[in-house]
Amino acid sequence: PKGQLIDPKEFSEFANAYQAFTETSTFLDDIRRAVKDAQKPILFVEGITDEKYIRRAAKLFGQELMLEKIEIRDNNGKSGLTKIWSGIEKLPPDLVPQRMVLLYDCEYKGKFENKGNIFKRKIPYQGSHPIEKGIENLFSKETLERACEDKLAFIDIDPERKKRHRGEMITVAEEWTVNEDEKTNLCDWLCENGTKEDFQHFSKIFDLLQEILEPKPSLSDDESSQVEQNSAEVQSASMETRRDEQNIDH
Repeated sequence: PKGQLIDPKEFSEFANAYQAFTETSTFLDDIRRAVKDAQKPILFVEGITDEKYIRRAAKLFGQELMLEKIEIRDNNGKSGLTKIWSGIEKLPPDLVPQRMVLLYDCEYKGKFENKGNIFKRKIPYQGSHPIEKGIENLFSKETLERACEDKLAFIDIDPERKKRHRGEMITVAEEWTVNEDEKTNLCDWLCENGTKEDFQHFSKIFDLLQEILEPKPSLSDDESSQVEQNSAEVQSASMETRRDEQNIDH
């Protein structure tokens, strides 16, 4: 048979695309299998530090029993959770015997959704805290400053500055971010040294889980989803207001 020579670059691109497809397919197959075989509810979080923080908070707040009733799985960030949602939302209800919660970080822009036993939620945003993204948003400035006293490299800080935008001078507020190379180290430090007060805002995660895993009979799933969706919209508005205020020239 006649064949056509393939440019090495084209073949490489095809190989990479095929590998990505097979990895995604295997990932989704594993998730679907885990969901169908689940003996208890599953909480999917964005990363391993999310799980570590939640487990530490559970000990501080006496919520170990709640975590014993669920399985926690960490995934590859928002993209990992989104793949899970797309992979299991179309499964027949009888193939999702347990409740599944996909818990995004606070900056997630998507809406809350319920599909049978599958729930998409996000960590409540704390507008007064310096870190705007990730589960670390739940920690106050005082807590993070104490961590930085032990190791300054934990947090990167861009100081407040002026910049010209479309011909006008505006003030860009000070910005705190967790150094990517120190994310796990900061987590380890806070889990070892953090107090119940430091973790106080993690109680909102347990409230969220309780509402889903032990719903009040007075609210239907649709009504509960609507209430939580309204709460999410308020949080989103709070984030936008904070950004607008930061861009106002002092």
